[in-house]
Amino acid sequence: LRHCIVSALASESFNAEFNFSIPRYLSIPFIHSLQGIMACGRPVVSRFGTLLCSSRRLLLSPSRNSSSTSTVSSEEIAKFSSFSANWWDPRGEFAPLHRLNSLRVPLVREVASHIRQPADSSAGAYRDDGGSPLPIANSLHGLTVLDIGCGGGLLSEPMARLGASVLGVDASETSIDVARHHSSLDPTLGDCLQYQCGAAEDLPTSAPFDIVVASEVVEHVAEQRAFVHTCCQLVRPGGAVVFTTLNKTCLSYGLGIVAAESLGLAPAGTHEWEKFISPDDLSHLLLNIPGTRMHIELTRGMTYNPVTQRWTWSPSMPINYALVASKSVSHNSPPPTHNNHDT
Repeated sequence: LRHCIVSALASESFNAEFNFSIPRYLSIPFIHSLQGIMACGRPVVSRFGTLLCSSRRLLLSPSRNSSSTSTVSSEEIAKFSSFSANWWDPRGEFAPLHRLNSLRVPLVREVASHIRQPADSSAGAYRDDGGSPLPIANSLHGLTVLDIGCGGGLLSEPMARLGASVLGVDASETSIDVARHHSSLDPTLGDCLQYQCGAAEDLPTSAPFDIVVASEVVEHVAEQRAFVHTCCQLVRPGGAVVFTTLNKTCLSYGLGIVAAESLGLAPAGTHEWEKFISPDDLSHLLLNIPGTRMHIELTRGMTYNPVTQRWTWSPSMPINYALVASKSVSHNSPPPTHNNHDT
């Protein structure tokens, strides 16, 4: 596995992905920091493959009734609650998430343009460069957005500033307290931003949202199938669900976990590779929800350059990616309404 990661770091595809070159001789010292993890040698590789096969079987096998399944992981909630004081520190543990807004916010704006104007209108197809045709100011005006796993509100606040009526939901009470306090510092947010402590499956489906966002969340939930089902139930017909998460690859293990924690880009223990999910598997879950028709609108890679500390869109998805799925409009569905989702 160590040799695999060394080769990946020195490969042409990695250099092209991150827009800078890492000579093999420079990648060796970095890999030495992985000795503690790689010391097990062959058993580690065997366990790595076993986890991949077993987790895929669990993911794609028939599930229990999702309505009675909790998606909340108490271990994950405790983990993020312990980090909650640093949510709004732009140089702290969540610095990459702060910078990820440079992709997440334009993506939500792009989605907004499409749910307002069907694909056969002037909105056209989703753009490869991730750009949004809408002007920035008030580009989300009149839309309701649910931010699941909102944490300290890093994404909720900018969406509310663009005019959306946003409800941020998180199972960590300490994170919600941080989010509420920070939003109170900006009186312009007013009633357009609300927070609620709890699980997504506890929300009523009688007043669905225009856009449901689950950014960097699906890799932390206890039941991925039930979580995806819940997200789709909470979006209105004609609306869209937006996911950003980590792919399940060797590179995502070596760089998304080992390297990220070694370089201080993520707190130790933030991610578990077993919970990563590939675009194909996430699409499979979305397209196989009983009684619900979802359509995959886009899958798009996201690359973080630790040298420039910038996120960019990428045609490949070895580590991070975004996926957008729209919910088909039934002939029997009532016209969408824009409700205020107050706590």
